[in-house]
Amino acid sequence: TALARGKALGYYVNAGGGPTAKANTRRSYVVQPNGKVESRRRLLWMLTFDPTPRAGSTVVVPARDTTAASGNVMASVSMFAQLLASLAAVWAITRK
Repeated sequence: TALARGKALGYYVNAGGGPTAKANTRRSYVVQPNGKVESRRRLLWMLTFDPTPRAGSTVVVPARDTTAASGNVMASVSMFAQLLASLAAVWAITRK
């Protein structure tokens, strides 16, 4: 089946089978036939403006950065350990 012309970025992502669980659709972009890269733009964290792919464009949906999630977990564990150590130190000082 032929794809419709002039549709938004999301239409072509879904026409290609849709994003996978590891896809970062918020960082999708289009490489236009002339080589210009057009990415999604956000205005005031509410409105998203998607580029319109032209005939011969390439739609790219990058993979999610999985290292950032594990970094957040490690930061949380580290902060919790610091809190416990601080509480233990305060408890030890006030016990004297």
